[in-house]
This record gives sequence, structure tokens and C-alpha cells, in this order.
Amino acid sequence: MAPKYITREAASSDLKSFAETLRTELHNVLPQGVLQQSPSGFHLCGYNKSSLPEFWSLTNVGGLQGYSHVNFKPQYGSPSEDFLRRDAVEQLGWDRENPASAENKIMIYRNGDFRAHVAVWETLDDAMSKLFQFSDFERPKTPSDYGRYVKFKFEFISYIYKNWTKKNIIARPIDVIVSNSSGIIFDSSREREKARGRS
Repeated sequence: MAPKYITREAASSDLKSFAETLRTELHNVLPQGVLQQSPSGFHLCGYNKSSLPEFWSLTNVGGLQGYSHVNFKPQYGSPSEDFLRRDAVEQLGWDRENPASAENKIMIYRNGDFRAHVAVWETLDDAMSKLFQFSDFERPKTPSDYGRYVKFKFEFISYIYKNWTKKNIIARPIDVIVSNSSGIIFDSSREREKARGRS
């Protein structure tokens, strides 16, 4: 469903409309009994007409206890804009008008089974930072470099799940997309398709 939906709705006027239509479509194909028993969620990000980043979440999860999702709902809640309307103001001090008023920081949003992301992500950064101190290692410099670096970390986490968990719920293939207000800069799925064409 996902690729067809994305292609069909790519011309949506804004991310809110995209998220609301996605919610309706999901309710049409997912039985309420399934949602009542399973956590499900989506993160949607992009740029609005003012070239400001937006981050929307769509979930049936009612809360968290430690690392566990709890209180599953039989339907997805209304889409929530978590960055521009909330975190940019509360965490970064944005005045809702001038982008330069926000502090230059990074917001991290996690979805799904994020135990390994919490345990491994920053540890990998620390290990790689030590290697990047050597002159024969190159630190990521471009958005495409960063996309490949993020994909490497996800691949590492998927390897952990493949080999050391009872249920492999984070698995390959891993796709990473890096974009800005002008469009997509890096798409790892395209690189994978090119590699298949060469083999």
C-alpha cells in the first residue's frame, strides 16, 4: 500500500492533508481488532509552503512505560505536528516567525521498537568519532555522506536484531532519504537499484 499511496498523494497540498488521508486509508484496510492489539505509527516529515520543516506523527499508541508501548487504540489518533507547532517553540525557542530566532540544535524523533536506537546510536557515533580522528578516515561532509552514515547505523542495528533477538522486527532493506526544501538529495533505495543494475 505504502509506495502506491505515496505516489498517488504526492501532490497533496500539505503534510497535514497527506497525514489525514493516510489515516483514512489505513482505517479502510486495517481491522480495528488488529490495531487494538498492536502498536502502529508513522512519522512524516517535509517542508511547508514557507520552506519551514514540519514533522507529523500518526499513531494508535496511548503512551509509553519505559521502552514499551501501551494502551493501543482501535484507530489512529488525529495527526499531530510535533516539530513546528510544539518542539521548535518549546525546545528551540522559535518565535513562530523568524527561523533565525530558533537555537541551532537537533531534534531526534524515534518510532517503533527504539531500544536499540537508544542503546546503540550514540555509542556508534562515539566509536566512529575516534576513527575519524585518523587522517585516513573521512568524516561525513555532504548530505549524501550523512545519508550513507545513517544507513550504516540502521544496518548495524538490523544486524543485531537478525542475530540476537527472538523476533527480528528491525530488518533490511533499510532506506534512508535526505531532503531539503528543494527536494530529495539522497535516496538509498535508488543507490540499491543502481547496484542491482550493475551486477
